[in-house]
Amino acid sequence: MPWLSIHDNIALPYRIAGKPVDEAAITRLIELVGLGNFATARPKQLSGGMRQRASIARALILEPQVLLLDEPFGALDAVTRRQMNVELQRIWSARQITTLLITHSVDEALFLADRVVVMSGRPGRILREVEVPFARPRDPSVMRSEGFHRLVDDLTEARLLIQDVVVRLACARATEADFAALERDIDRTEALTASGELRDRLEYSIEFYKILAAATRNDVLSVLIDSLTRILRVVIARVGPD
Repeated sequence: MPWLSIHDNIALPYRIAGKPVDEAAITRLIELVGLGNFATARPKQLSGGMRQRASIARALILEPQVLLLDEPFGALDAVTRRQMNVELQRIWSARQITTLLITHSVDEALFLADRVVVMSGRPGRILREVEVPFARPRDPSVMRSEGFHRLVDDLTEARLLIQDVVVRLACARATEADFAALERDIDRTEALTASGELRDRLEYSIEFYKILAAATRNDVLSVLIDSLTRILRVVIARVGPD
C-alpha cells in the first residue's frame, strides 16, 4: 500500500488474517531482506529492487508452506534484476520454503530453481523438464559457465522450434524448401512434445481461418488454409495424431 510504511506493509497480512502482529518477526524479516534502515519509509521512497524485497518479506511474514512468485522481477532493469536474483537466493536459503517461480527468463530460472519446467502456450503443456545440476549456494559466475549455457540452449530449443516454424511457414508463401526444412527441424529436435503443441496450434488456426474464409470469401485465406493443412500433415507424419 503506497500510504503505508514498509513496516506496516509487511504487517498487513497479520491484520487481514485477523492475527496479532508479531513485531519481532517483522523486524527479523526486514533485516533479512536488507531493509533495516528503511522500516519507516514509504514505497515511493524506495528503488524498484527495494520494493520487491519488501514484497517478498510481506509474502513470507505468515510463514507460508508454499511461496508463489509470478514474474516478481519482470519490471526491473537487467542489472537490478540480476541483483534481486542473488538476493532471492539468499532469502530463500534462510527460510527454504517450497517456491514456485514463474518467469520468462531461462537464465533466471536456471540460477534460482532446483527443477525447471518449460510450459507451452494455450493449451498449456509441459515441453521440457530439467533437474538443475548446480550446487547451492550459487554464485552469479555459474551463469558464465559452459554447462549453464548448454542448459539454456537445451531449454529454449523447444520454444524456438515452434516460433521459427510459425514465422516461416504459417503464411501462403511457404516454399518446398520451407517444408523440407520443417521436416528436418522436427526430425533433429528432441522436443517432440513441442511439435505436439505445434500440431494443436495448426489445427486451431485451420479451423479459425476456415470460418473466416467462409465469412469473407477471401481467396488468399483459402491458399493459407491449404498451406497450414500441408504443414499439419508433415507434423502428424512425424509425431502422430493427438
